[in-house]
Formats: sequence, structure tokens, C-alpha cells
Amino acid sequence: QCAMEKFDLSARSAYQFSRIKLNRTYARFSKKACRNILYFLQAGYPMNSSIYLAGCKNAMGYRWTEMKAPARDKLIAALNNVYQHTYSHALLDKTIQFFQQHFPGYRVPIKKTLRFFASPKPKRLFQTENGLWQVCRPGYYSF
Repeated sequence: QCAMEKFDLSARSAYQFSRIKLNRTYARFSKKACRNILYFLQAGYPMNSSIYLAGCKNAMGYRWTEMKAPARDKLIAALNNVYQHTYSHALLDKTIQFFQQHFPGYRVPIKKTLRFFASPKPKRLFQTENGLWQVCRPGYYSF
């Protein structure tokens, strides 16, 4: 019934649609991640920016929901600016620096923050001598 109304399908097509079984590994993002990404897509941000901003929102946890709308809008604009003006190999460091600068005393959850940076899962995450975070993946080294 839902497929017939939403997608304007015939009864037979809706039935066939309902019989589709997808492998669980097909989804790139969890339902929670999709909800977070959708929030930014609906606000007009492109997909890559939305993924980044959703990851930042996830890393902030309850602090995000406690923020008032004007402050949250400023934060979104500032984080989007970080994303737009930073090369991908330095984005994790810039994001961590941003959080530390704007939220003193806040310990950035590296694993939560890392989830949206590493798209095959990283093998190692370590801090270099100069304090920068580096991700090592098979065939990819961010130096």
C-alpha cells in the first residue's frame, strides 16, 4: 500500500517491490547516520559536506542537542568552512583542532570522529611526534 501511494506503483509492481530482499551489507551508512546526514541534506548542503557535518554532530553527542539554534547554525557554518577549505589528508587534524579551540576542555572522541573519515576501516590510528593524527589503511598512508 505504501509503495503504491509513495511511488505511484500498480498493485502488482508494489507487490514485486515488497518482495525485494537486500543483503544487509549493501548499506554504506547506519540508520542513525542516514538520519544525521538527511538533516544536512535537507538544509541544502551537498552530500560530502552533509556526511562530514553529520559526523561532527555525532562526535558532539548531547552537546549538539543542548545548543540553541543560532549557536548551532554558527557552528555548522564554521565546520562547513573547515571542510571546504581543508585538504582531505589534514581534515581530521583540523576538525580536532576546531573542537579543542571552540570547546576548551572537551575531549574529542577520536573513534566517533574517525568513523566519517575512514571509508575502508583503518588499520591503525596514531599520533605523530608533532601531535597530528594519522590514519594508516592498506594502500593509503596519510603523511
